Amino acid sequence: MNRAIGVIVNPSSGKDIRRIVSYADSVGHMEKMNLLLRAVIAAEAKGIEKIYFMPDPQGLGRAIQARLKQDGGPWEIIKILDFRPMGKATDTVKAVAEFERLECRAIVVMGGDGTSRDIAQTGTMIPILPISTGTNNVYPESIEGTIAGMVLGVVVMDPESVATRRDKRIRVSVNDGEEWIALVDVVCSKQTEIASRAVWSPDDIRWLAVTRATPASIGLSSIVGQWEFLSPEEAGWIFFECGSGGRVRLSPIIPGRMVPVGKVALIRHSCDEKHEWRADQSGTLALDGERMVRLRKDDMVRIQVDQGGPCRVLVEETLKRHIRQREQE
Repeated sequence: MNRAIGVIVNPSSGKDIRRIVSYADSVGHMEKMNLLLRAVIAAEAKGIEKIYFMPDPQGLGRAIQARLKQDGGPWEIIKILDFRPMGKATDTVKAVAEFERLECRAIVVMGGDGTSRDIAQTGTMIPILPISTGTNNVYPESIEGTIAGMVLGVVVMDPESVATRRDKRIRVSVNDGEEWIALVDVVCSKQTEIASRAVWSPDDIRWLAVTRATPASIGLSSIVGQWEFLSPEEAGWIFFECGSGGRVRLSPIIPGRMVPVGKVALIRHSCDEKHEWRADQSGTLALDGERMVRLRKDDMVRIQVDQGGPCRVLVEETLKRHIRQREQE
């Protein structure tokens, strides 16, 4: 048995423009480092022998290794992948390929929705544990580092107790060209430039396609959650058209700001059911909150959702199964 896991940390997550225009927390390197220190210590205690870190421009992996060595902790189990980081999504793609070659049993993903989306693009079947680094995230979970290390130990040492779920993914294309993937939402923005990428103004939004909707979340998908509910487990998705001509409700699209958003149309789709929309003006498509695809007038956008997303570790259920299994021994 290869008792190894991989770690991907996005040093830029938790610091985008939404932290400037709202009261959202900024998650610095020290917070990320402390959480990962706790996770490493707990994972080693549960039997994990190697933890491979994706290199990053800030050198978080090496800083964690040095801190553990200074404190007499299990620094030897940390290994840094051997490639030069560029600070781009290509780093994640390279790291996942290395984790597969090294037969890692799980991948810790510390970042926002976009970091998990980058992993989804690779199509890897290694189970992931996405950990949130801010208040704007919907796809990752807020997990205490020690608990993260515990559940990773179960994934490696007691695979029969592991509970996972294949998450939904949105597949979107323009004029039947390149296919793009999102995990939480695709948003059509009136903004024509990529610029800061983040979408934070409700006046810019034409429509959303979402895989989940709840009034208890922060972010763009919360707009839909003020009208309809959709769980991550349900085999379906929602297309929501915004506009001033419809009924209006307040939505918490960024921390500390309740903004009015009008509903023109809401359509529930089953998974694998397609939705087409022709652009009547230029704009952009935002994938999980980041503008990435430019649109021109008359472009045809095709949207489809399936259950081919990442394989997510279900933390609480995995720990419960592990304890029940121990009781039977």
